[in-house]
Amino acid sequence: TVKNPVTGLSGEGTEASPYIINNVEELVWFRDSVNTYTQDGSNQYKGKYVKLNADINLDGINWTPIGTNSVGDHSAFLGTFDGGGHTIYNLYVNADGDHLGFFARVGSYAEGITPTVKNITFNNVDVSSNTTNGHGGSYVAGVIANAGGNSVVSNVKVTGDVYVVGYGYVGGIVGHGYPDITNCSVVANDGSYVHGHYWCVGGIIGYAGEGGTPITNCSVS
Repeated sequence: TVKNPVTGLSGEGTEASPYIINNVEELVWFRDSVNTYTQDGSNQYKGKYVKLNADINLDGINWTPIGTNSVGDHSAFLGTFDGGGHTIYNLYVNADGDHLGFFARVGSYAEGITPTVKNITFNNVDVSSNTTNGHGGSYVAGVIANAGGNSVVSNVKVTGDVYVVGYGYVGGIVGHGYPDITNCSVVANDGSYVHGHYWCVGGIIGYAGEGGTPITNCSVS
């Protein structure tokens, strides 16, 4: 029984008054909202601001990523997600197919917007894809599986035990894309790995858009 069912988020979705996420139930509501695709982009939070107001522990949850690939980048998350300096603990994603991470897709190659993920730490990340090509699917990452054109990834950190594995386009923070990546880091415990069965693997990003992706002040250790 759900004692406090979530029916929406407080806030107005503006930079001055963002939609606020206080707990795991509200995070799940937000995820499910994004993943209900609408033609006008309203459920993709186009141009809207969302902010964490607390640390969140995902322990015991096989996380379904935010944003889908149902109609390509049009069903991606198209807003700004501000972690507010908070930490998401124990992200676990294990599923068949492609586009696995905390976010499946962020940003659009067609929309004139700048979707952003910023100011957040992920402590303990375990993301793996299973049965495509016998080696797991592609677009797999600790945070954003696929980051579209004009997107920004800023001050995002992955720490602790880090296990990310897929077929191709595999990254500690971003699997594939054309984002502007600044002030990001992966600081992993011994025994951690970012592993691809075939191509395009990196500690920060697996595939960085034909070499045109700016990556500034980032590190992996």
